[in-house]
Parts: sequence; structure tokens; C-alpha cells
Amino acid sequence: MFGDIRDSNRLKKALEQDNYKILYNSLGEKDECIIFFSSNNIYYPNTQDQLEDTIEKNKFEWENIAKSKSILTKYGKMIFVRDMWKQWYINGINQKIDSVEKVIEFLRTETENMRVTTVGNSSGGYMATLVAQKLNAKMAYCVSGQFDIVDQISRQPVVRKAAEENYKYINIVRTITSTTVIYLYPALCEWDKQQADLVNNNNFVISIPFSNSKHGETCYGFNFPYILTCDKQIFEHLMKNAPMGGYSKRIFLLRTVGWFCGMKLLIVNFISKSRKKLGYSGSVVKTKI
Repeated sequence: MFGDIRDSNRLKKALEQDNYKILYNSLGEKDECIIFFSSNNIYYPNTQDQLEDTIEKNKFEWENIAKSKSILTKYGKMIFVRDMWKQWYINGINQKIDSVEKVIEFLRTETENMRVTTVGNSSGGYMATLVAQKLNAKMAYCVSGQFDIVDQISRQPVVRKAAEENYKYINIVRTITSTTVIYLYPALCEWDKQQADLVNNNNFVISIPFSNSKHGETCYGFNFPYILTCDKQIFEHLMKNAPMGGYSKRIFLLRTVGWFCGMKLLIVNFISKSRKKLGYSGSVVKTKI
């Protein structure tokens, strides 16, 4: 539950912020835009200190991934969005853009005449999927995201209120009718398995299972820069040839970047982690979303 933070006026300061960030990149293609949606883990635990730290440092998920060379050379515009309510963007992102519909219209304006890609993890994946359909994006990446949040009605006050008011996006499966969704999920997590079952027969969803049991755990973080620039056909092949029980992180890495590049990334990441444990400074392969 949200507890005292989201039930009090202490969230007011957070909602006074834009809660979006727009970056332009001269290295990328001018008509390519990628939108990153933060999840309900944007600050945790739900304490005043964590909330204020997120505001002060203007944190957004996926910022480290967005700094990678492959992302920078692909996308000329990057938009980061967060929901400080942590309620699947039902109340929007700030005092002015205060509903899902207003978020969609804001992003429609910002991406006019551009090729759009959306990305998100968990609740961010839910929003990435929904917005992609509404904007007729070229691709959506839903990482351990939800397609139905009916199970949250009894747990989350904003979701419960929305359901009582006949909110039309409690279930978004029927909205997935135009844009392909690349859906990565931990196949051993019961919640994610339930979500995956909802889109089993949807031809616009390419489901890639992973042999993990923790919600949100799929591929290596350093694998994402490659994934977010892959062609649809690669994912179709990965889905068709997925092993029983799902991909391990290592096998998926090697299948997406190749054996040589994959082993190099694994070695570099291992060395970087070892140096960090021993207290050495130096470059680190970013793995955090």
C-alpha cells in the first residue's frame, strides 16, 4: 500500500514537478523518438526521504540504458516519463497532465510526424503498451508489464476509485490491435505467467519467456541497448525457438548480440563488478534500468 506518502499532502511537491524529461540527441535520427516509462519502483520504499531524493535528483528509470551508443545513434529524441502516484499513470504525471488521456495527448503532440518506440518495465510496461497503440508507434517493449490490473483494485486506492468510475483501461488487451509489443517476462513468476496467458493468442504480441521467478527479472541490463534497436524478425525467431522454461540471461544475450560480442560483454561486466567489490574505481557496464 502507499501508506502516508501518497495519502497526504506530501505528494503535492512531487506533482508540482513536470515528471517528464525531454532530451534531443544530434547523433540520432531526427525522426526517431523513444519514450521511456518509469515503473512503480521509481522510488522505494514509500518514504518521504525516498520521494524527496527522487525529486531532488530528478530520477527516471532507463536513463543509464539511454546513454548507450546504440541508443544515441538511433534515436534523435528521448522522452522520460514517471508516475509519482505509482498507480499505473491513472492520475497522469503532474497537476496539469492529470489523467492517462492527457498523458497520451501530450506525447502525441511531442512525437508528431516521428517514428515512435515505447519502453517500460512492470507498470511502465503497461503504459508503454497502451501508449504505443494510441500513438500507432512502430514498436513497444513491455518488460514484465501488466495487461490487466483488476487484481490491484483491492490493493491500490487509485485503481479502486478508477474501477468504480468505469475506467476503461483496467484491461488493455483489447487495445493491442496495431503496434507490435515485444513482451519479455519471467516465466517462473506466477503473476507474470497470468499476464502472459492474457496475450497468448494476440498476434501483435511477441512473448519472450525467461527462466526467472522474480517479477521484473528478464535479460541483463546491458543487453537492453541491443534489444531496443533490433528488428521485429529477430524477436519472432526468438519466440519461435524459446527453450522450455524460458531463456537464461546468458543464452538470450548470446542469441541477440552474437557469441563474440556477448562473451566480451560478460567478461567486461564481470571485471567491472569485481573491481567494484574490491573498491577500485573505473568504468562499469551499467546494468540498472
